[in-house]
Amino acid sequence: MEENTYLKNGHNYQTERLRIYLPGNGGLLTTVAMMCAGFEGNQTENPGFPKDWNVKWENLKPGVLMVFRPKTNL
Repeated sequence: MEENTYLKNGHNYQTERLRIYLPGNGGLLTTVAMMCAGFEGNQTENPGFPKDWNVKWENLKPGVLMVFRPKTNL
């Protein structure tokens, strides 16, 4: 099996000796958390999901929305 692959269960497999949770999954988890709890200044409930979905979550705090702008030559 190749290193840095995703298995069907979502685990970010590295090698047989390394079976721990790895930060490769962190981007997905952060995205889903922000879809539920939103981000700083957000006033919408469950902003990342359609309004007719019944979304349940607990103990999440709004994430920090970071916007990166390219540098411009002035």
